[in-house]
Amino acid sequence: MTDFSQITPGVDAQSARPTAATAEAVYDTILEVVRAFPGLTEPDAADDLARLVTHFARGRAFRVIHDPAAFQDAYRTRVDSEDPSQPWQQSQPRLVDAGLPDFTEIVAPSLSGGTLAWTVEDSFTGLPYRARVSLEDLESASFTPMALAPIAPTFVERRASKVISLGDDAEEEDLP
Repeated sequence: MTDFSQITPGVDAQSARPTAATAEAVYDTILEVVRAFPGLTEPDAADDLARLVTHFARGRAFRVIHDPAAFQDAYRTRVDSEDPSQPWQQSQPRLVDAGLPDFTEIVAPSLSGGTLAWTVEDSFTGLPYRARVSLEDLESASFTPMALAPIAPTFVERRASKVISLGDDAEEEDLP
């Protein structure tokens, strides 16, 4: 398999449009990249193709989820660290306000039947999106927000009990 990590996503300084570059050339579209590196359309290159399609379609707005288990661990850790009793704040998105995705639907990039399927994370909110594109139309990738289940009120109770049990002097009144 060719090492496609040499293809570096970038941005054209004058137009601010996404590009990709190697030591030999700069590419302005995903189609140019695939013409130069046809091996990107092979199933074992799905990670690299997803990275490049995402870059050309959405720039830095999304990050490809290469390891669904690591994403799940990080998502749950972030939810556990957020205090749902605190008020909502502009420009500070909280996963606890959004909910939990069905983690079984979060998939690493795969290529099958001429379709690339993968999951991305919104770079600002941390929320997952389902991504799909046909190899026949690589410039028309779709990014769809995943359904999120509300976090149960018992989560708030569980967090409160953790706070109360942190010290002998902690009491319910100490909770914000």
